[in-house]
Amino acid sequence: MTVMQCASGIVKELAKKRMDCAGNAIDERVAQCVHHWISEKKGKSKSFEDMTSYSQYQMKQFVEEVKINLNGLDVSITEDTITIPDYDDYGIVTQEISKKTFNECIEYIIDAAIEILRKTIEESRLGVGGIDKILLVGGSSKLHLLQKKMKAEFGDKLLISSGDSDWGVAVGAALLSATPGNFMVNQDVSLRLSDDSVFRLIRNGYRVDDYSEAKEFEFGKVDSSSNAVFVFSGSTDIDESADKYLFVKTQALYDDRLVLSVYIDKDMIVHVDGRCDGLPNEKSCWEYTNLSCCYQLPQD
Repeated sequence: MTVMQCASGIVKELAKKRMDCAGNAIDERVAQCVHHWISEKKGKSKSFEDMTSYSQYQMKQFVEEVKINLNGLDVSITEDTITIPDYDDYGIVTQEISKKTFNECIEYIIDAAIEILRKTIEESRLGVGGIDKILLVGGSSKLHLLQKKMKAEFGDKLLISSGDSDWGVAVGAALLSATPGNFMVNQDVSLRLSDDSVFRLIRNGYRVDDYSEAKEFEFGKVDSSSNAVFVFSGSTDIDESADKYLFVKTQALYDDRLVLSVYIDKDMIVHVDGRCDGLPNEKSCWEYTNLSCCYQLPQD
């Protein structure tokens, strides 16, 4: 989930959070519920996970169809039926699923998703009042329960994509490919030096392409230890990370020359390679995978 701001031709990411749960997790959850109901009718106690992999696959495929039918444009459909002719050692099984019971199975997932959205908006520091529109995209956005709860909380701020959203995405990608804009860095990536001052390696507002080729920065030792310690900073997640350090092996001399090589790869991952000039074969690496970027739209 991402809070984005578009102003003066710049699309900027203000906050983002993710939920490791999507359509497949919903299918899994409903499949487990259906299996439990069938087991009760059959007087069996075999868990869904103990069924053959093919039977689990079958169940999830049928559940996917039920999910689509119960959450389609025809709101008059309030129930559906799953029939599997050969469900492991259960034999032929049939189970009716109402929209009510389907929603009861997945409600906790919907509630968790909305809570993450609340936290993302809070992190953006805009508040709900500062949000113009909330756009639902993707297959799970068609879930009626999600739409109902989102409308209840966010009212007319909510936009639900209609029509062929995949085609819309393809058209947008084609237009930007024909007349591309530029990805821009939306934060600093810095070093916290020994005197607590900050040295910027990557600068907010610069084009990502500016860092596609490595930039080198030279530093000197402050003591005669066998390791130099670089401490990264520049955003809350870096400052709070236990992995914000880069240790570079040195010759244990006061005048060791230390070099950091910095670049951003095609996946927007920051790479910092550190070495001591006197030990060319000894190299240490630090990566930052959560770089905040914005997009500068084409000028014309």
